[in-house]
Amino acid sequence: MRAVSYEDPKYKVEFREYDEGEETLVVLCTHFPKGHVDAYNSRSYEKPGEYERYLHDRLECFKFVIECFRHWDAGAPYKLVIVDNNSIDREALDYVRNLHDISVCCRKNTFYSFGAYRWAYYNLAPPAYYLFMEQDWMPSKDGWLKDLIDHWNSDKEIGMIGNKIESRGYTNPPINDNQRMNNAFIEKINPKRKHHHNLDSEYLFTSRSVLDQMMEHDGWLMFPCSPDTTLPPTFNELAFQQPILEMGYKISCYDDKKHTMFYATHNRDFPPEWDHGFGDMLAPLIPEQTRCFMPQVRKYLDFYNHEKHNSLFTDPGQTMIPTEKMEDVQQRMDSLSPIEQQCVMRDVYYKTNVIHGGRTAWLGVPAQKIVTDAWVYQELITKVRPDLIIETGTAFGGSALFLASLCELLDHGKVITIDIENRIKGDVGHPRLTKIVDSSVSRPTVDGMRLIAKQANHVLVILDSEHTYDHVSKELDAYSPMVTSGSYLIIEDTYLPPVATAVEEFLQKHPEFSVDSECEKYYVTYNPGGYLKRE
Repeated sequence: MRAVSYEDPKYKVEFREYDEGEETLVVLCTHFPKGHVDAYNSRSYEKPGEYERYLHDRLECFKFVIECFRHWDAGAPYKLVIVDNNSIDREALDYVRNLHDISVCCRKNTFYSFGAYRWAYYNLAPPAYYLFMEQDWMPSKDGWLKDLIDHWNSDKEIGMIGNKIESRGYTNPPINDNQRMNNAFIEKINPKRKHHHNLDSEYLFTSRSVLDQMMEHDGWLMFPCSPDTTLPPTFNELAFQQPILEMGYKISCYDDKKHTMFYATHNRDFPPEWDHGFGDMLAPLIPEQTRCFMPQVRKYLDFYNHEKHNSLFTDPGQTMIPTEKMEDVQQRMDSLSPIEQQCVMRDVYYKTNVIHGGRTAWLGVPAQKIVTDAWVYQELITKVRPDLIIETGTAFGGSALFLASLCELLDHGKVITIDIENRIKGDVGHPRLTKIVDSSVSRPTVDGMRLIAKQANHVLVILDSEHTYDHVSKELDAYSPMVTSGSYLIIEDTYLPPVATAVEEFLQKHPEFSVDSECEKYYVTYNPGGYLKRE
């Protein structure tokens, strides 16, 4: 199997000594949300480039990962430690705590997986090697650990091995908040460099001697990230690995293009000779989800099910939400509260990828809008008859064209839609529609919209751009004064926690707005608690 390494040309190489001892400490980081079921995105294997939304049972996935540890021969001694990051699901916690043959430690969920890795380094007995892993990756074959160690010892300049090498560059000039945040973070790590490389953090293999050397340099460059701030945890990958590169080491990965979730599952160039097995082509660790979506991996595991471990590899469908008979579904739904039923129906609708797969359109233009919410929009616009509709978050333009079409049918009103980038393909023109390409919270845009809104008797506002807490809060502060009495301020995607929190805090400060629950009468909505009427 071909391996790829990256060495920063700016730094002088310092050769490491071979590590004494043999044992590897495997730190498996876990977190189980309430209900232990998460919604994931996956690129479609049948239609490369398209995404599919699916529900994944993280507990069943994790049980499978543990079985893989138990049944594959690592080829080298190791100790497995589970470091749980403040899981709140009772069933998952009971399972983890009853793994009597595995050490389990529980900690506060700070810095996500990188916080767990750092905690293990400081608090557990030092081994020769460390393998830091996220909970949905699994050993794939006999000799998986020996494979990692042999790769490590093949080149004294290697300081860390991982899944794949990523690069992050400085954007000049930045055009959105994400790029500005990315630039600020890169400057904070190393202001002299505008381009950085790092290993994707699904798993990271290194040694005690390398980590000890890190402590003699800049240490663990940990920066606050989600859930502590709005910074995504991927920034910790850069912060963690930058001192390794600065010490002169390489970072290395398995470049088989077949074992990461997005590459292995959906690479368009699968060799036709692949059948039930990979042999030495398979990387030592692969994501558990590939057994659900990659036919080659499924056949490979089925092969070993018969040839080696008859009880190990069960139907991968068990980690998915199973298909049920209608009467069973009805009985289960009846047992849920109305809010829980609404959540289930919304998630199932999302899973179909009808919206984000480009399959929902208005007059041929993709519209990222659930049809029940769109129907509510036409009812509100008919009732309020706004002179001006302001929409933030144009995306592909379908929803803006829909709103302009309603104004045309009513022979009243106009629409201004704002987005930081132009993603509209083709002609989405309409005489009642104006498009602005700029940040919705930039000073010129907000000031300009205030002047236009003052000239209208009835103004309706729809906020559907960046769904972070900070951005939604800024939009609420900027656009809520433009909404006229008797009209509506609609915040999209309030099922997302950052958006919901921003709306809740806004309502506490603005009693002139209240939630109109009548707008949720069709039950399936992406905007629960997001239809705000101004008194």
